[in-house]
Amino acid sequence: MLFHSGDLNEPLCVTAQHFCVVELGSAEIVAFYTYDTHLASRERSCDIAWMPEFSFVDPDTGESTLGWFRSGCSGTTYRMNGERALGPGLRDMDRFSVKERSCEVHFEGRTEAIEYLEVDTRSLICGEASPGAPKDCEWAPLPQ
Repeated sequence: MLFHSGDLNEPLCVTAQHFCVVELGSAEIVAFYTYDTHLASRERSCDIAWMPEFSFVDPDTGESTLGWFRSGCSGTTYRMNGERALGPGLRDMDRFSVKERSCEVHFEGRTEAIEYLEVDTRSLICGEASPGAPKDCEWAPLPQ
């Protein structure tokens, strides 16, 4: 996935790999695993979708915000930074590690520096758990 820092005004989702890349206000880049954190929904392989046109009143601030992550199964709703805002999911969105990389490409006598992101989908990082919730997370089952 090629882009330059600052290009991500909203999440860039790779549906086939079940993640969305987000650039947070602090210029930190994260990749969220887009399976619902609600256990029963995760067992059914329910996805969390980025909904850019969805307007929702944040229960913590009382402000209406456009653009949220939301599970189609449980209705759990997450802020763009992956924090759980509302619903039965017991954790913030799980994520993968992201590394910024660069390489040189030689083509037709020219050398170009290419910057890209590497999302490591082999290792799951659990989202912050709500008080009393299990701290462990697991992969969603593969669809049958």
